[in-house]
Amino acid sequence: MPKESFDQVKEIANEIEGWLEDDEAKLLYDCAKKCKGNGVIVEIGSWKGKSSIYLAKGAINGNNPEIYTIDPHITSTGEPNGSLEDYKKNMEKAGLSDKITHIVEKSEDAVKNFNKPVEFIFIDGFHKYESVKLDFEEWSKWVIDDGFIALHDVRSWLGPKQLAKEIDRDYDNYRFIEYIDETLLIQKIRKKNSFDEEKNKDILKLF
Repeated sequence: MPKESFDQVKEIANEIEGWLEDDEAKLLYDCAKKCKGNGVIVEIGSWKGKSSIYLAKGAINGNNPEIYTIDPHITSTGEPNGSLEDYKKNMEKAGLSDKITHIVEKSEDAVKNFNKPVEFIFIDGFHKYESVKLDFEEWSKWVIDDGFIALHDVRSWLGPKQLAKEIDRDYDNYRFIEYIDETLLIQKIRKKNSFDEEKNKDILKLF
């Protein structure tokens, strides 16, 4: 597959409906590009594939790890939301149908059959507190040491915001790397030190 710059990918992704600012998209692209190949990339919550394209194109431009995207393509009440066909068409148009393994399930069901180390995961599924906390608890088990988690909508949704606070309060093996627009980038480590604790607190003040 040809390697494409962020600006080239942006031209493709801009045609797709979705809630992702350019600086957040650049973060996803760069994180995927920097993956060393020690694990796969996972996305929870794909909708029509805007963020999936940035992840996949970034990965191709780097060490080309496997990519798994997960979305049940249903509303919060369980009805089909019509996004699956759009997702498939968008991946085909971007030349990514064979690159991405798309799992049409709820994330809590998909994780039951998942057994691969994860180097980078983007959590952007259902945003209610119980849902996003479950996503973190179940999927973070697969994240390798020094791997990364990007948590979306930490500013505008109470669920992700509360989860971010709890990650800082209740876990000693996660440090906050940066906060961009609505996305918090977290690294899984063995144990955070006093500098990590201070930086976590400073970043939490931003949202």
